[in-house]
Order: sequence, then structure tokens, then C-alpha cells
Amino acid sequence: MFSTELVLASAIFIAGIVIFVSIWNSMLTSYLEEQQSREMQVSLIGISDMLVLSPGTPANWEVGTLSDASAFGLASSPNIISTAKAQALQDLQGDYQKVKENMGAGRFDVFMSINSSTNTLYTFGLMGDANESTVEILHSSRLALLDGEAVTINVQTWRTKGRIEHG
Repeated sequence: MFSTELVLASAIFIAGIVIFVSIWNSMLTSYLEEQQSREMQVSLIGISDMLVLSPGTPANWEVGTLSDASAFGLASSPNIISTAKAQALQDLQGDYQKVKENMGAGRFDVFMSINSSTNTLYTFGLMGDANESTVEILHSSRLALLDGEAVTINVQTWRTKGRIEHG
């Protein structure tokens, strides 16, 4: 019953199954990485838009408590940044996890800075290490006015590659 042909055919069949499973796992990992990159890009665009175009929810969130706020926009009107809102967001650094979730970053980390032509005025969040090969960082820069001066709002969302998170 156990002929040489049967043993050889079984070995080839098992090798084929192992190769198939390896390729499948590689493709699945690649697909999930790409999906997370797309989600991170959507998150970045949403955060950037909210910061520059929206006053947040409620519109006067900077005078209330963190539990009252569900969105952290910085605009007093589109593309005009409120100094009070920028300072209030910077002051919420200790509540980073809650704020980033309400910003729409979810499982991604976020960093935001407001820069004049000469220096950084306000920051919020955790900056990703661009020199780390396992860190994927997406950037967005927007122009706005702050106290009548042109500023750049830089936003980055980032994650550690290889950590596949579902959901």
C-alpha cells in the first residue's frame, strides 16, 4: 500500500499546502497593512480639516471641560485659528488618549503643530520618529491665519508598522 509513488505524491501535496498557506499569510498581511495605511490617510484628512475649518463641538469647547467636548476644531471661522482654542488644545496634552480619539485618530497616534514663519507656536500630541523604519508617518500641512499672521498647521498621523490591529 505504501509505495514510493504514494510517499512522493504525499510529500509534494504537503509541500504545496505549506507554500499555499505561506503565500496566503503574506498576502493577508500585506492587505491589512495597506488597509491600515488607507484608514490612517482618511483619519489625517479628517483631523486636518477639523482643526482648520471647524470650531469643534461644542463651538466653545475651550471654555468647558474635556467631557463636554466631542470634537476639537481650532477655527473661529474657516482658516482662521483661535488663539484660545490652540492654547486650550495644547493644555490638554495630559489627556492625549481621549483627545486623539475625539479628533478621529482612533488607533493611530497624532501630532499637531502651529508654526509661524520663524517658530513653533503651539503643539499637541506625540511625534512619530521618522528615523525609525518600523514607523509609518503621514503628513498634512495647511495654511491659516492666527492673530492676523499666516501660520502653517502641520498634522501627522502615525503608527508602528507590523502591528496589525483589527477594527
